[in-house]
Parts: sequence; structure tokens; C-alpha cells
Amino acid sequence: ELAAFLVAAQRLGRWHLRLAFGRDVRGFASWVEQLVAESTGKLGIGILPVPGTFEVPDSDSEDVSALSATAVCGLSTFAEPDDAFALACEEHGVPVQSLVMPEPADLWAEVVRWQVATALAGKLLGINPFDEPDVSAAKAATTGILNGTREPASPDSERTARKMADITGMMRVEIGEMAADDYLAVLLYVAPAGADRQRASSLREALQARTKAAVTVQFGPRYLHSTGQLHKGGPAKGRFVVFHDLDWIDDGRSPACEDVAIPRQKFTAGGLLRAQMLGDIAVLKERGKHVDLIALQRPEK
Repeated sequence: ELAAFLVAAQRLGRWHLRLAFGRDVRGFASWVEQLVAESTGKLGIGILPVPGTFEVPDSDSEDVSALSATAVCGLSTFAEPDDAFALACEEHGVPVQSLVMPEPADLWAEVVRWQVATALAGKLLGINPFDEPDVSAAKAATTGILNGTREPASPDSERTARKMADITGMMRVEIGEMAADDYLAVLLYVAPAGADRQRASSLREALQARTKAAVTVQFGPRYLHSTGQLHKGGPAKGRFVVFHDLDWIDDGRSPACEDVAIPRQKFTAGGLLRAQMLGDIAVLKERGKHVDLIALQRPEK
């Protein structure tokens, strides 16, 4: 049933899969995101998982275009029921499939359900859900940058910001022009610690409030082996903003971490991170994607 739901929605142009998961199982959305995006995002086809919700217009509103490319999968428990978003979407004719579990421990069954459903969805969509051709391309680009056989590609724009939240204002015009079936992916090369995770969540909410497109905010290099496949191999609908504070690592003044040597390698951990970021940008540009690069502005010495 889940596979049929995913594929039917995708064929109707509703390929933005909003994961409306309850508070006590919200972290599970990250696992579903990587599973579905990496498995289905290839050959110009794909289902874009979008963890998180947004404020749905009331039932009398005619401005529901932000929901035109949306399908919803809800998941919650008896202890933390959370179906307000799913119910609001249903009122506007959005396809919704919701499940309530007795308790979070029942997630083991959800792991099996989503794995089988994703494999079946791949078969129905006519793609191989088990390969990752564009992930391999990003790895090759990273290796080339590290050994000097490949030059980094130039992003469409390069800017600096004093803090992560500045991205919302900097991208105000661009995101306002995005269509409802587009998506904005903000790719963060910052320490995925508590403070930056909270900032990332707030950033996604702020960006989503300004556009009808779907917004995802992810940490690098983790996303390279999950949604990174869909970014490069899926539908040509994405706009990408890469935000980093790697300059702070390079000059030894990072407040989050120190650079470290990698045994038997000429590059450091910080150098590897930078190469992974630049390698991903290079492949995105090869695929004709629009990429904006924003660096966290370092304080004056």
C-alpha cells in the first residue's frame, strides 16, 4: 500500500513527500529521507522526502499552490498524536497516508515497511533502487580535487554572511520566484551540533515561510550518501545553497573543532571536508544545477 501510494502520488506530479512525523519519532524522518531520496532519485525521476511541516492555509483560502506538488506521510504514536498538518492538507485534496503506532519501539516495523515499499516503488517507477550512480560521481570529483587532477567548478554566486540566519534575507528574491514544484536545498558544512541543528531548523522554517517551493536543510558531508543522489540524478527542479564555515578550520580558529591530520594522507580532515563540498558543487554544475556558495564571515583578527 505504501509503495502504491508513493508511486501514484509521483505520477500525479506530487513528488514532494512531506514527512509529518510526531514529536517522539521525528528523528526517524532523517532515516526515511535518506532511504527514499537515494533509492528513487535517478534517471530524472525521484521522490523528494521533505521532513517538517509548514502552516497550511485555512480551508477557505484559495492560495494552496504550495501544496500542488505535495503528498503527505504521517507517523505518530498514541502518546504523542500529531495529525494537524495531515488533516489540514487533506482538506485541500492532498493525498495523505497516516499511521499511528502504539509506541516508539514499534519503529522496527516501520523500518521493514519503508524498505520493502521503497524497493517496490523503484520497480514500479522503472528505476533500480539499489544503485547510486551520482553518489559515485561526487566521490570521483572529490578524489580528483584532492590529488590535483581536477579543478573545482565555479558556483553561480559566492557571498559571505555573518550568521546562518542571514541566508533567508540574502535569498529573498530568488526563493520568491521559485515555482511550487521546485525545491530549495540548503547544504550546510558546519558542525552538526546542538546549536547549529537548532539554527538549521529555524532556517528551514524561515525559508519555507517565504516560498511555495519545498525546502530541505541538510548537513554535509552526510547528505552526499542520501539526498545527494536525488540532487544530481533526480528531477531538474532544485536550487542549491551551500553554506560553510570551513575557512575557520583552515586557519585554526574554528570554535567548533580543530583540524586534524589523516594518517598516510597529504590532506587533513578539514581539507577532505572542503574537497567533498567542492566535488559535490562540481557535479551539480555538470548536471546543470544552480548553486550559490555562502561562506560564514570570519571575525577580524
